[in-house]
Amino acid sequence: MDHPSPGKRDIVLLAASLLRAVNDRHALKDGNKCASTLLTDEFLGLNGRLEGSPELLAEIGWTAGRHGYPSDDALAEVLRPLVVEGAPEAPFDKRYPQVIADLAR
Repeated sequence: MDHPSPGKRDIVLLAASLLRAVNDRHALKDGNKCASTLLTDEFLGLNGRLEGSPELLAEIGWTAGRHGYPSDDALAEVLRPLVVEGAPEAPFDKRYPQVIADLAR
């Protein structure tokens, strides 16, 4: 994904902020890891999408759920290589059902 021009907020950093916020604030009684992963992919929308191995995507969700990223910047650096251009052909849960199932455990 191309880096944003100076003065514009980095879309990946904003996505990382969203993922961490849902997990850190325990917005839901159950399902924060699943919800944060789905919301992050949806947020990226037309600007990009998450693509990677199911194992890596699940590990990112689990690590975020354990508050394992010390900052939004740290998580953004993990996400950056996994964000590719273009709208997804299907929602995240259809592209990666095994990741959602793993995060729901």
